[in-house]
Amino acid sequence: MQKKSSMSTYQRSDIPLYLWPIIGGLFFAIIALFPSKYLEYQLDKKRLETFAQEKSPNCLQIIALGSSRTQCGVFFDQKMESLYASLYPSQIHFLRFTKSGAIFSAFESIFAEILAVRPDLILLEPEMLFYKKKDSHFSLLNYLNTKQRAFYLITSSGKKKYQEEQEKELNKGFLGVRQTKEVLEHVQFLKSFLLSESIAPSVDQFLKKAKEQGVRLILLDFPRSKIIEDELEEKRRLEKLAIAHCQNTYGMEVWTFNLPESNDSWYLDFGHFNERGQEQFSAWLIEAIASVEQVHDLL
Repeated sequence: MQKKSSMSTYQRSDIPLYLWPIIGGLFFAIIALFPSKYLEYQLDKKRLETFAQEKSPNCLQIIALGSSRTQCGVFFDQKMESLYASLYPSQIHFLRFTKSGAIFSAFESIFAEILAVRPDLILLEPEMLFYKKKDSHFSLLNYLNTKQRAFYLITSSGKKKYQEEQEKELNKGFLGVRQTKEVLEHVQFLKSFLLSESIAPSVDQFLKKAKEQGVRLILLDFPRSKIIEDELEEKRRLEKLAIAHCQNTYGMEVWTFNLPESNDSWYLDFGHFNERGQEQFSAWLIEAIASVEQVHDLL
């Protein structure tokens, strides 16, 4: 009788094989539905809270908002601060937020926190303001990769490994693609992004409030590889009109990074800087920040 009871218990606790795919499906569904945007918001909010606590009347506070082009072009927070401190007797507090392939409204969740900090300068990537996001088909694989990255970045070891991977990407150097077909394909891809008829209401409100607070809004105008820029004359003409509108409406300033004639060796691809390009662009940006009249008033 005792043996029978034992066998009965074993049978009740055993999970039939046909249930394992269902359990696995539920597990991946939980991962897929996990609110990674909420996690990212909490991380961004924490960075802004720390940034606000470090606020000092003798230290210029700067926030940069951009896409992967800003990520590849501008050193991360402490590295920018260290570079500035190595060249000038004063200090800056620098905070960089980037979202790959994003439009400016993607930062809407932290607009209020940024305004609460009241930084001295906000650096913006022009294309994020002007262009509509290209429609794309939903990809479960990309969606799951996004969720995995959110889990990955909440651990200190994950964040360290992620930064190391970014450094490796920047070290790869320009891909060296010169084939006419691939150049034309990239040009057509860029031309497929249409200028928006107007700036999104939430972005418009954010920029106007920042202006009212006396925040200096700076558009960082940095070009793509010359081999591509030569094919984008009309696109750049329309961008200049949009930039002029932002200057008139929001009092924005434009800082233009002038590349040498031969600059392909500064790029990972046609639009993203490699390590050398990032060093050159960040050094130029530091110099531009130091030349701001407000900085000199603080010295």
